[in-house]
Amino acid sequence: MSAPLSMSALSSRVNIASGVRARAASASNRVARFSKPMIVAKATPAESSNVVVLGGTGGTGSECVVQALKRGAKVTVLARDPSKMTTPPGTGGAAEGTPLSDPNLTVVKGNVSDAADVAKVITKDTTGIVVSLGGKTKDVGATMLTDGTTNVINAMKAAGIDKDARIAIVTSIGAGDSANQAPIVFRILMSTVMRSIFNDKNNQEQLFLGPGGPGRDLEF
Repeated sequence: MSAPLSMSALSSRVNIASGVRARAASASNRVARFSKPMIVAKATPAESSNVVVLGGTGGTGSECVVQALKRGAKVTVLARDPSKMTTPPGTGGAAEGTPLSDPNLTVVKGNVSDAADVAKVITKDTTGIVVSLGGKTKDVGATMLTDGTTNVINAMKAAGIDKDARIAIVTSIGAGDSANQAPIVFRILMSTVMRSIFNDKNNQEQLFLGPGGPGRDLEF
């Protein structure tokens, strides 16, 4: 016979359940709001996955690369500077900052803003895509996120994987309908010095959530 739950444990379970219900309700409202058709990509075992990471040399992107490799997936990274493909902090441990290499990792030199470069890494064998783009506007341009993500969407459709592969976009709090969730100081920055990058982030989200967005029929 199991021991009775303490009030603390019971409270924790209630809080967790409430949180799950709240998130489920939020997700349901979001789907209803945008009336997005339900697209379900095929479930692919990690060892059979071919994942493409755009922005794979950045902090978040490189962590995605490492996690996918640890699960046995094949990973392709499109990078402007392949030499920046290094082991990320955290999971990298003592190897942090050293060149990342793995038999299942391919790093291709290219620019996400170039449709031809994107088409080289997204093929009929791609099962999943992570878009983790970033950078200073003065270095990457004011529309890099929107332009690059548009190229990714078009490449998926050209390769015929738009109904089979899942795409994940790394964006930011403050973008889209999370604008009011950002701290007040951050919101001030969003409307001043960070206005350009947030215009780009919002336009990037609209590729999937906006009426007639080219990525609206993908699973994301």
